[in-house]
Amino acid sequence: MNKQEFFADLKEIITDKIYIGDSVSELQDESSNNKWGISISQELCEITKKQELLDFFEAVIENRKEQILNSKKNHGMLFYLWFDEQAGELRFNLISEFHTKLPFRAKYNVIDKPDEIIEDFLNYKYHDGIPFEDFVEVTEENNSEEKFDESKYIFNVYCLNIRKQKIKNFVY
Repeated sequence: MNKQEFFADLKEIITDKIYIGDSVSELQDESSNNKWGISISQELCEITKKQELLDFFEAVIENRKEQILNSKKNHGMLFYLWFDEQAGELRFNLISEFHTKLPFRAKYNVIDKPDEIIEDFLNYKYHDGIPFEDFVEVTEENNSEEKFDESKYIFNVYCLNIRKQKIKNFVY
């Protein structure tokens, strides 16, 4: 796949219909229906510019804003974007703005621009998979649960509250 084909495929995502719930009990439905992930080959990654992905997300957000404004619902939605390193994907989602937090179990840091997340994605060196030599053999000495401190892993999330009237950055 070349770069033009890659971005042509992404155009379908721009116009995907979103699901807008009526209550907090619909979080799972919103989360599963409004979830997208983008992966890329290492070769394409090396020729893709950050601005191209920023332009794509601007088009996605503009489309979601139109869908929210034209819906019969009286509330906006939270658009959020993060880089899932384990999957090697840029992921983004929408949930209703009345949810009190983003649906992550891990700790996250909300940032005010998507640039850093896209840069992390483009600088990731394992888009084609992790080479065998980069794996570490698990032994009794290095398999201690005490050595992994989950609280130290905090990832960045860009979050935008798309309101019925206007778009404004979202801060927790």
